[in-house]
Amino acid sequence: MNRRLLELVAVFALVALFASTVQAFSSDVDLFKQAYPQATGLANCGLCHPGNQFSQLNSFGVDFKAAGRNFAAIESKDSDGDRFSNIAEIKAGTHPGDAASKPVAQAQPGTEKPPLYSDLKGHWARAAVEAMAAKGVVKGYPDGTFGVDGKVSRAEFAAFVQRILSLPEVSPYLPTFTDVPKGSQYYGVVETASAAGFMPGVKARSFEPDTPVDRETAARVVVTALGRAKEAQELSQEAILSALGKFSDLSAVSEDAKPYLALAVSRGILQGFEDGTLRPKQTITRAEAITLLQRMDAQADRMVALAGLNKYAVGNLSCAGCHPATYKDWKGTAHGTMIREATVPGAAWGNFETNTFFKFEDVKLVLTGLSYQRYIGEVNGVLTYLPANWYPEERMWKAGDTRVWQTSCASCHTVGYNRATSTFVDLSVGCETCHGPGSAHVATGRKEDIRKSLGNEMCAPCHAGAYRQIDQLQAMGHSTIFEKASHEPHYSDSCLRCHSATYILAKGQKPTWQDFKTGDLKDDRLGITCVVCHDPHKNHGHTAQLYVDVQTTCVQCHHGSLGTASSFALGRSPKHPQYEMFLGKGGIGTAEMPSKKVAECVDCHMTAGNHLFRVGTPVVELPGRYGPVQHDSCAKCHTSITAEQVEEHQKAVTARVSALGRELGKAKFILDQLKLAKANVSALEPLYLAAYTNVEFVKNDKSWGMHNPSYTNELLRVAEEKLAEFNKLRPQ
Repeated sequence: MNRRLLELVAVFALVALFASTVQAFSSDVDLFKQAYPQATGLANCGLCHPGNQFSQLNSFGVDFKAAGRNFAAIESKDSDGDRFSNIAEIKAGTHPGDAASKPVAQAQPGTEKPPLYSDLKGHWARAAVEAMAAKGVVKGYPDGTFGVDGKVSRAEFAAFVQRILSLPEVSPYLPTFTDVPKGSQYYGVVETASAAGFMPGVKARSFEPDTPVDRETAARVVVTALGRAKEAQELSQEAILSALGKFSDLSAVSEDAKPYLALAVSRGILQGFEDGTLRPKQTITRAEAITLLQRMDAQADRMVALAGLNKYAVGNLSCAGCHPATYKDWKGTAHGTMIREATVPGAAWGNFETNTFFKFEDVKLVLTGLSYQRYIGEVNGVLTYLPANWYPEERMWKAGDTRVWQTSCASCHTVGYNRATSTFVDLSVGCETCHGPGSAHVATGRKEDIRKSLGNEMCAPCHAGAYRQIDQLQAMGHSTIFEKASHEPHYSDSCLRCHSATYILAKGQKPTWQDFKTGDLKDDRLGITCVVCHDPHKNHGHTAQLYVDVQTTCVQCHHGSLGTASSFALGRSPKHPQYEMFLGKGGIGTAEMPSKKVAECVDCHMTAGNHLFRVGTPVVELPGRYGPVQHDSCAKCHTSITAEQVEEHQKAVTARVSALGRELGKAKFILDQLKLAKANVSALEPLYLAAYTNVEFVKNDKSWGMHNPSYTNELLRVAEEKLAEFNKLRPQ
């Protein structure tokens, strides 16, 4: 291609680009004419482009573009910062993108619409105030005025910001600040501003709600509320100086506030005065505050703001609106009734007529445990355990410790506990105790804004620690069994029903092993976690919110899949047949022989509620709150059993199993040799297989006779008998 041709191509390209650009500008001008037929003098390209320079935009053009080319959306803005809204300038025929062009003539008497508030008439902030009032952000006074030039208190400013972002309001059970008591006008607003982090207290336990807001504080609050605090903190010194260096009173800005003011200025949220000052410490008027907040509203992206603000708890009732059935179920659980106010009917069980420690009138809260009730009162202004507990089974009072509940236990017993202030949002173990702060989820409805998992981490904040259940569950292997790489070659779909929490709790179609191996669940190795056995949301009428009764909870996995058969198949090695051993059935050549004891699995395996499932023989040492504690696993049923007796019995069973194992090895060798010789083994093989299955039954039960001593002996006796007959019939 020669040079002349290249020049022609370039010219045609520029012409095409210019034509398309002009067409776009022409279209925008037409839209403006349709929207504002009375403002024909402004209907040209200069409305958005300074000096008709198509490559540049004036302040009105910037706002128009940011609003998605929607003129109506920016009517209430003051694009050029001349204290007249865009619509006011358009109606007056002045340029909304040029600060030097602004209305000067007053409207003719009788033609101006009455202002929303009487003191807005002729005021430069009228448009902004009325726009924000229409959105419900601000309100006037009962006398019909707005107090446009009055001061703005910290509580009022917090309310304005909270309304702009529609942040879910929080009303804690205990006040965070002593100067904003519960029930006061701005209680919810102040608590929300503090919890969200955009306007914390001035000092510990003090918010100073009536203190006027200065321009520096207002800018800082707005930037933080927009979710831009991190962006401000990352500004370089050069960027800060570039934004603030033009103001003669830069030195008056607090050092730690400079990044926030720099961002506010660069984004056009905060503007200086005509004399070149910023006046950071000057108290902001209501008119100035509303103008500032109007600019904030124009730039507010709620999703960005919510991501930048601290997530905070909003209380159980906030969840009830969308999850009424789950909320109703939760209220009937131990979680939902753990802490209740004493005045709730039926909350307190104790017989206060026999209570010599304190009176019912002293009780503020009632804590209901698994075996007793504790009572909490206010001692020196702090919620503290009262000196006696009620034991309902024994129907008696017993002395208890008097720790400060508010600082020692409330973190697990309440919703939205704040360690810095020892305050909380709601009583009992509620939705956000497990699922995490819900303000963002309530505001957006997005699932990703709430914590949800079948793993132990949901329960760990309260049920973990040196002596707690989750550590024990992890240590004994229930929760980690699906993680073991050595097991993977042997897994099949049937294994998932007991090894995978995801499979067990799946609704609808169950996943397959292939899904866990190469599919969507390839990173999921959740074993038996808390929620496999315990339903955190519903009381099914069983101990500790179990889905089913305690015995079924264990044996739904700890069984050998005998089903309706009377015995295991010949030659089968039944896996984890504890239930069949307890029932005394499944052996070959044996009659049913149920365990003579009425004990259930948990009576021995969960001594003192331990989740290690470690049985004492008879004593087991378990981690306790103040160090190791010994518990007797047998004493509840057996008054005289000794460790030596248990050991002797298990050694005897182990010795018999070992001896039978050797005999089985010999029998297997003989069978293999006979088969190689093409001999008839039809009479011998069933004897070997019966003995093998009975011995495997005992081995895989792993209690070495303790689950059912009589049946264990019978299984081994039959196995010995079968092998004796085998040896009698085999070729000598």
